[in-house]
Amino acid sequence: GLERMTGGAAAKARLVSYDLTTLHAAEATARPVPLQLVVTDPTALAALDSERIQTVSANGAYASVPDAQWSDALPKLLQVKIIRSLEDAGRFAGISRPLEGVTSDFQLVMDIRKFQILSSLTAEVELGCKILGANGRVIANRIFRASVAVEAPGVPAAVAALDKAFGQVGAGLVSWTVDATNEPPALRAVTPKRTSGG
Repeated sequence: GLERMTGGAAAKARLVSYDLTTLHAAEATARPVPLQLVVTDPTALAALDSERIQTVSANGAYASVPDAQWSDALPKLLQVKIIRSLEDAGRFAGISRPLEGVTSDFQLVMDIRKFQILSSLTAEVELGCKILGANGRVIANRIFRASVAVEAPGVPAAVAALDKAFGQVGAGLVSWTVDATNEPPALRAVTPKRTSGG
């Protein structure tokens, strides 16, 4: 299982780069709102802040999968995929990375908590997300998690399971971002009081 994936092969294999699939967001039926969204650079543990594909043993030790890597540092790769998916959803006037001179109505802040293959041969993805308003106040926060079983031995199947888990997490994240930023400000600021029936 995991030992085969992380154990050095006698023959030197070529380093293979893997990409994540761009998420397919449901296209908006409503017109885009005239809002700018900035997707900040995601934060991650040092072990996940690299191109290396990580496995985690039962005792919590990280190890890189040999001869395989992501096509870019994981936080950057995730940021690109989420931005593209939000653009495809067509609900914002503009979406960008934090660029000089860009003022935003909202910021999406992501923390990559888990993005790894467990010793149980399960791909685990967990992202902590916050949406900040123009004043820097948190208007919504949520944790998105998914676990997907690795269906065959070897690195390609492990990467496919991680990609599938990211697809589940990302789809939820994108629709949540659209919903949270499209609520009227009055609803966002105040939770309606419930009148207790008699």
